[in-house]
Amino acid sequence: MDTSKRRKLIGNSLGIKPINHGQLYTFQIAVPESDTKDISYERHQLISKSLTECKSNLIPLIVRPTEKYSQEEEYEVVYGADWCLVAKKIEIEKLWAWVFDLTDDQAAAAKEEMEKLASSSKLTETPNSIEQIKIQLQQLETSFKQQLEGINQNLEQLVSSQVKEKLSKEPDETLKKLPNLVSTTQREIEDAIGNKRHGSAAWKAIKRLKNTGRDITWENLEKLAKTKKGEDKIEGFGEGIFKNLKQACQIS
Repeated sequence: MDTSKRRKLIGNSLGIKPINHGQLYTFQIAVPESDTKDISYERHQLISKSLTECKSNLIPLIVRPTEKYSQEEEYEVVYGADWCLVAKKIEIEKLWAWVFDLTDDQAAAAKEEMEKLASSSKLTETPNSIEQIKIQLQQLETSFKQQLEGINQNLEQLVSSQVKEKLSKEPDETLKKLPNLVSTTQREIEDAIGNKRHGSAAWKAIKRLKNTGRDITWENLEKLAKTKKGEDKIEGFGEGIFKNLKQACQIS
């Protein structure tokens, strides 16, 4: 793929379908097998030191939604796999990420473009200190933000127009109460979360509480989500799904 086509493809993909920017739990991010290559000792140490000192990554990953992995791994890293792998190993809780809805071809183009950007910023050179890697990362962040500035403006306009259109067509939807887990159905939970598999796992957790005579509370559901073995281990129901459930539903 020549340069002009590659730039057009990543421009179209990143300019039309950005979803979100923020922190994701590290356990929510899957790393493709093709990107699980060995990281050099020097680079591993530098990344580890930066993550430890800053408590997260200075430059956001690029990720995309996926259903190819476990129920908790809701995103696949497109760029920044080495940072993600080191973060998982040293148990960094959250990572900054840009979330884009990318096809396989768009993901490959985005990764190629970011690698070119990193290369032009000389990020691949081994710095002599953590201060040097911070400076280089900040330079890359500035360049990356300049490219994304126009994307943010387009996204704000797109979201604003979509919200206005939805309000005009479905005014009752914005006033609808969140499902009450005490009296709701499995279907309502699946619809509220927006994922049938996650909703099914959450429903199993609720049934577990009911069948064992325990109250349906956020505290009890969180305990089930954190249980790793035994009778209270609910297949597929982990901390990621618990957090989505708490955002999408209510208990009253």
